[in-house]
Amino acid sequence: MAQTRDGWLWLGSSTGLFRFDGVRFERYAPPGQALPSVGIGILNAFDDGTLWRGYRYGGASVLAHGRLRHYTDRDGLPAGATVWGLERDGGGRMWAATKQGMFYLDGQRWVAAGAAFGLPEGAYKTLMRDRAGALWAQGAAGVYRLPAGAQRFIKATPDSGTGVLFQVPDGSVWSWNAVASR
Repeated sequence: MAQTRDGWLWLGSSTGLFRFDGVRFERYAPPGQALPSVGIGILNAFDDGTLWRGYRYGGASVLAHGRLRHYTDRDGLPAGATVWGLERDGGGRMWAATKQGMFYLDGQRWVAAGAAFGLPEGAYKTLMRDRAGALWAQGAAGVYRLPAGAQRFIKATPDSGTGVLFQVPDGSVWSWNAVASR
């Protein structure tokens, strides 16, 4: 679920994308286009008005200024890999957490992050940007943090497993398995 700055409340499910205007729900169908999949894995709305969505069977889309742009394996995302997380880092770069690793959007193409960013191979499920602008990624090999302005992720916990990351009022970041300090 996400809310865009125009007031729409968006709901993604295994049966499609819906929006709510405060009175009624409607299935979202972009004019003249079809969504690449009805199975939504993640929705994320940003301050610039964009709505990003990742699909359970691979690919991602962004709705910006009334236009829909789809990204698939032809654009660098792994074919058929669920996109579980979509988030921007402190510098504004878009990231995708997938069953086949972490990817970042470089212009119009997604690029595997891997060792160049200090990330091990494997599945990543949860992304979160904290209040200081650091990007947090939780995957099969543990929790990793990319401080704002940094070029490499730092391992934040020794624990492995995928789950949910969230920041609590004191500024610490929690996951299902451990507390990750800043």
